[in-house]
Amino acid sequence: MLTFKATAQLFILGCTWSLGILQVGPAAHVMSYLFTIINSLQGVFIFLVHCLLSQQVREQYRNWLKRIKKTKAESEKYTLSSRIMSDGCKHS
Repeated sequence: MLTFKATAQLFILGCTWSLGILQVGPAAHVMSYLFTIINSLQGVFIFLVHCLLSQQVREQYRNWLKRIKKTKAESEKYTLSSRIMSDGCKHS
């Protein structure tokens, strides 16, 4: 797995500079656009390689999402009971 991560990182970081070097001649505009687009997506690629491919990070994301769902469910429960209480007061 470390070899894959290292290869992916080398490709991500080296790909844009190889496009940057090719910005000569009639294809300069195309290479400039490709360089800019791929360079702006480097953060996403690095996030995918280092965060989503790591088992420990994925477990932490799962725990975080479970806590958010639990908090949201508890919040909705109190909101629903508050609505029932306020609706009951209006009809009295």
